[in-house]
Amino acid sequence: QSFYHNYFLGNDQKRWKGNVGVFGNIDYKELYPKIDLHLSSEKGYVKYDFIVLAGGDPGNIKLAYEGLDGISIRDGNLLLQTSVGVVKEMAPYAYQYVDGVQKEVPCKYKLEGKTVSFHFPKGFDQSQNLIIDPTIVFATLTGSTADNWGFSATYDQQGNLYAGGIANSLGYPTTNGALQVTYAGAAWDIAI
Repeated sequence: QSFYHNYFLGNDQKRWKGNVGVFGNIDYKELYPKIDLHLSSEKGYVKYDFIVLAGGDPGNIKLAYEGLDGISIRDGNLLLQTSVGVVKEMAPYAYQYVDGVQKEVPCKYKLEGKTVSFHFPKGFDQSQNLIIDPTIVFATLTGSTADNWGFSATYDQQGNLYAGGIANSLGYPTTNGALQVTYAGAAWDIAI
């Protein structure tokens, strides 16, 4: 981006960071052999695309999930049940460019235990790059009938997400243990 962030927190100047770049996307090359991962954001949703290079095997893509209360596929969408709600990943859309024209490749999630992979019922042209393009929808975690505002978010060393915000009325969807019920100065704290 055209701007940067500074992190001058605490008293230890060795841990301060300045001029930290801000990026709209990340490319992870060779996550699997001949398969790259592209992470980005689109219309408020987290997006990830697997780019299977010509000759790569999408069967190598295995997404293992831990800490869920359940995982299922419904109407082609992947549903990840957490202790505080459902994370929904839209049905994957896969495509290839053939002679400069984008052509859809039928693709579905495949679930074996807690491991998700992708299935191509009609196959695909292995001499061309293949893009697998699901979209994660987080709205089911934060939808509220109350006026609510998010103020902060971070994660811990175990990969847990912590978000801070305020809801000005009843109607914010929570479960036991997910909400700090006393006012914490500037915000309510919610651990997801």
